[in-house]
Amino acid sequence: MKYKVKNKKNINLLQEGELLNTILEDRGISDPSHYLNLTDDDILDGVLLKNMYEGLCMLKWHIDNGSHIHIIIDCDCDGVTSASMMYNYLKRISPSQNITFHMNQGKAHGIIKKQLEGYLEDVMLLIVPDAGSNDIEEVGNILKEYDLDILCLDHHIIDNSIDTFGNVELINNQDGQYPNTTLSGAGVVYKFIKEYDKIAHFNYADDYLDLCALGLVGDSMDIRNYETRRLVDKGLANIKNKFIQQVIMSRDYSKPTSFEQVDKDNINIKTLGWQVAPLINGVIRFGSNEERMIMFEALIGKEEMVEHQGRRIKGVLPPPTMETWEKYAVRVCTSVKGKQDKAVQKCMKIIEKDITDEYLKNNKIVIYDASDIEDMSSEFSGLVSGKLAGSNRIKRPVFLLRKKDDNTYGGSSRNYSLFEEQDTRTILEESGLGHGMGHPNSFGLNIPIENIDKIQEYFNDRFKDIKIEDVYTVDYKINLPRLKEKDIITIGKYSNIFGSNVLQKPTFVIENVEIPVDKIMLLGSKRNFLKISKSIGSQNFEFVKNSNQEEYNKILGRDIKGIGKAPKSIIFTFICEFEVNKYNDTEKGQIRIVDMEYTSEKQNKRRFF
Repeated sequence: MKYKVKNKKNINLLQEGELLNTILEDRGISDPSHYLNLTDDDILDGVLLKNMYEGLCMLKWHIDNGSHIHIIIDCDCDGVTSASMMYNYLKRISPSQNITFHMNQGKAHGIIKKQLEGYLEDVMLLIVPDAGSNDIEEVGNILKEYDLDILCLDHHIIDNSIDTFGNVELINNQDGQYPNTTLSGAGVVYKFIKEYDKIAHFNYADDYLDLCALGLVGDSMDIRNYETRRLVDKGLANIKNKFIQQVIMSRDYSKPTSFEQVDKDNINIKTLGWQVAPLINGVIRFGSNEERMIMFEALIGKEEMVEHQGRRIKGVLPPPTMETWEKYAVRVCTSVKGKQDKAVQKCMKIIEKDITDEYLKNNKIVIYDASDIEDMSSEFSGLVSGKLAGSNRIKRPVFLLRKKDDNTYGGSSRNYSLFEEQDTRTILEESGLGHGMGHPNSFGLNIPIENIDKIQEYFNDRFKDIKIEDVYTVDYKINLPRLKEKDIITIGKYSNIFGSNVLQKPTFVIENVEIPVDKIMLLGSKRNFLKISKSIGSQNFEFVKNSNQEEYNKILGRDIKGIGKAPKSIIFTFICEFEVNKYNDTEKGQIRIVDMEYTSEKQNKRRFF
């Protein structure tokens, strides 16, 4: 088991309870105490956004005059949540308004005149959430033919702004004057409807904060920003959307029959990022237009009941039942994502078979041209590259390419989470041979075809001293006698603040912990829970992990049948996380084992605890 420690700072002399603050400072949060105690005062005034007042007046005019309003649904989780927020809000404040919507075919983003055919007319309002800022050519073509208004609520970098047209209002937090550039489209939509609440004397915007939080998390926004974090926290605390509720219920092992039965303490950033957002993105990538609309209609609260025919039970077909639209939508989405996952696996098998052992032996990253794979869709190339990077055989960065034209490759890159180098995008940029767009280890590619061999050589040279093996990157090495239970409990209690790309859960290494064998126990009715106890002075530490009889026997030096004489003690090194074990009204800190190595032999010149 190999690991490297990110921070060389001596934390052994920290005061009790200071470890969490130190970790947050390491993550780029300058005032941890403030960050842990955010209030609505951290939410900025929406009028700081350029064109906010003009946009509000535009919408109010069209509502007052009963205009046709059309919403473009952008093709990702942020776009879907942004559009559903806007639709829900408009239907609430003006139920009789004629509001239509559409989603572009494939994964085409923004304003596309051809895909708006049948919706456009004079004296209407076109609302474009989470897209459109730079679609100046398409907007120009529309305005040549139609006398209509366009309201764009976006967060993407402005290169060629559409607000040069007189009947276009662009509200974008990248405008150069709004202090928070980390809002997604859903965040900008929330700011807009919150301001509309004020001028129209409503109080509805906060009812859609769950959709706002889902958009922010689904678009991987930087939640270290106080306002962005506060909006996410408020959304997580108020899940009202029935589709989101249904997704969470469907993933809950306790099988709740209503959302009231769900443990709300377990709803966090990972819930949205790992359960809800992937389901939405799966349907957008792989679903038909009908399936996409089923999902969107669930997000906007369609109340129609649907007949559902269950599966046969012991050869007998049960009578059909009626189910809500959101439950029906979750079943449809789950089915689509299942088909997507099968397609991803199929492409993976083709690629893995084509990558030879000799190639892996000679190269520290995998660069693969998937242009000729028939079933390889650009919509899920990121998923395929991620699965490949994390496969047992590869375990290294993957550049999965598709030809954009005769001179350029596009594609996706993903890195293996335990690869020793954890910022391949920056290294690609430093090479000057290609361009990466996105996060350090998850990004889109734009590479001249003539540079492919050069990039392979560059990375091989850059990584020449890296072995292809699992390397854990931990925050700190901890001296167990110096560890305080308050720090374990504090980090455990605030574990829900972690879970994003920039706020990853902290991990630690604790070396050379000598444990008497009678303190190593396999518990549970299924004997699947390992508990290792260690007492040092007045402190008692519990290390825990899910396990099995085979691993337990191996730790104690017994054979597969459990036969063999165990040593008096075992010496462990743990890679671990901190958590809180709640029992009745008491809280106890415990140490969750991520990985471990152990020996029964003491090594010279080492300290054991």
